[in-house]
Amino acid sequence: MIQDILLDEFNDLADEGGDFVTGDSTGQHFKLLLSTNKGDWKHAPYVGIGLQNFLNDEQGLQNSRFEIKKQCETDGAIIDNITFVGDKINIKGNYENN
Repeated sequence: MIQDILLDEFNDLADEGGDFVTGDSTGQHFKLLLSTNKGDWKHAPYVGIGLQNFLNDEQGLQNSRFEIKKQCETDGAIIDNITFVGDKINIKGNYENN
């Protein structure tokens, strides 16, 4: 489990009573990797899966599974399984104790 400052549903800093909210951010890290493209992170230009780029590709599902695993593991996660259920992606994994 990795602890970090959490974001709300609009990707703004979550706050309670004017203070930042911290907690398990594993899912948040995966969500940010999935939704951003390479080049979106100035300090790490090769980070980002850009999931929307795989949607119209005939081999999109298999190719995205490989890219998701690679990007998450590069970010420090240990990925056990990636499954697609309808329009949802389930990533079973966790970060090493950092």
